[in-house]
Amino acid sequence: KLGYGAGQTGALVIGDHGQNMIPLPQKVQVGDVPTTDLLTDEEFQEIIERTKGGGAEIVKHLGTSGYYGPGRAIAHMVEAILNDSRTVVSCSVLLNGEYGYSNVTVGVPVVLGQNGVEEIIQMTLNTKTREKFQTSVDSIQEGINILEKNGFFDS
Repeated sequence: KLGYGAGQTGALVIGDHGQNMIPLPQKVQVGDVPTTDLLTDEEFQEIIERTKGGGAEIVKHLGTSGYYGPGRAIAHMVEAILNDSRTVVSCSVLLNGEYGYSNVTVGVPVVLGQNGVEEIIQMTLNTKTREKFQTSVDSIQEGINILEKNGFFDS
């Protein structure tokens, strides 16, 4: 949208990895410049909607799910662990009271180091973002319930 290389863009997304993902505008940057200084709210919302549909768009064009993005993310995470770089990434982790939830795996910012997840970063979420996070957690739990009901986790 802005014409900068993707390698210069950094973003933080919480929640699930689908229609209920929650990109945090204040945590998206191009270089060292927050996109809140570069994009209007409408432009940012357009990017969010395209991101939410990105998986379906990849399937439409390639006939298969995207593998480069997830593969690159996994490589980045493995590098952080092997190098003990204490890198902050958004990662699906089992919450144990963080953000007010327990026993659910959801994407939140974490610090990755030699022991894997060294720390779950607990950000303060405004009311609107907390509501979106609740919707995302509910969606994840609904999916788990469907899988359990259909014996997916049976040995």
